[in-house]
Formats: sequence, structure tokens, C-alpha cells
Amino acid sequence: MTAIIILSTTGEVFAANIPAGKVDSMANWCSQTLEPNLCNSIMTPLKSGTSEQAMRLAIRFTLDKFNLAMSNIESILKTSNDSMTKVVLESCRRDYEMAIKDIKDSQKDNDIPLHFSAVIAMSQTCGDEMDARDLVIPFRDLTTNLNKLGGIVLALNSLR
Repeated sequence: MTAIIILSTTGEVFAANIPAGKVDSMANWCSQTLEPNLCNSIMTPLKSGTSEQAMRLAIRFTLDKFNLAMSNIESILKTSNDSMTKVVLESCRRDYEMAIKDIKDSQKDNDIPLHFSAVIAMSQTCGDEMDARDLVIPFRDLTTNLNKLGGIVLALNSLR
């Protein structure tokens, strides 16, 4: 058993006992995803480890980014006077709340494929709504990356 402790950007401590497994460089684990550059950028706390460790780090990072997106939504909702923007962001907020719940649930019941498929779908729905209404939202790139992060988690999960 290996213990990994990660301090998130929100100051939360995430700790998990990781079963011993094949140790490899994070770059190698990331090379097996569709987004190796993005994956490598989130693996900076670890140079090497198991695919499980890489996946857990990606999950934590994804959760942090969804929380950041929620913060952005709340901020824009407070200042925007545009009714269409508010409608779309209210919908995104509901989607992201469900996505955050799914991310947390994935760690409780260890059903990564089920929960992260839902996470990707909810993130994509928000992005599609923005695109359909030609809304320019300051955190649009973050929304795109949320989909990619979900895919990274699924890819790393398949390597376990």
C-alpha cells in the first residue's frame, strides 16, 4: 500500500491509500490518453507513480476545476444583466452541481466509468448551450477542458 496526499488549490487535503501497482513515469501514463499535454500539466506533483495515483490526481484536479467553474458562474450571475446569459448559466450551474456530485460519488463507490461519463456529458451540455446561443463566456475554455479532464480520468482508469 502506498499513501498519497495531495493538497488541492482550495486547500483541501485529499489522501488515498493506493494499492501497490506498476510504477511508471507520469509522462508515460499521460501518453496513453487523448490529451497527453493537458494530462502532463496536472501531474506536476508526481514524477512517477502508479496509474491509480495518476487517476486519483486527475480526479482531484478535475474536481478543483469544476469548483472554479462554479465560482465563475456565480460571479457572472451576480453581475450580468443579460437574461439569456443568466438562463444558460443557471442551467450550467445545475449541470456542474450534478457533475461535482458525480465526481465525489466516483470516489465513494469506485465506479469511475459510470460517474465520469456523466461528468463529461454534463460539461458538454453546458458548452453546447453556450455555443447554441453564441454566448461569449469568460470561462469557455475552462468548460472545454472539463470535458478533456473527464476523458483523461477515464483513460487512466482503463490502465488500472
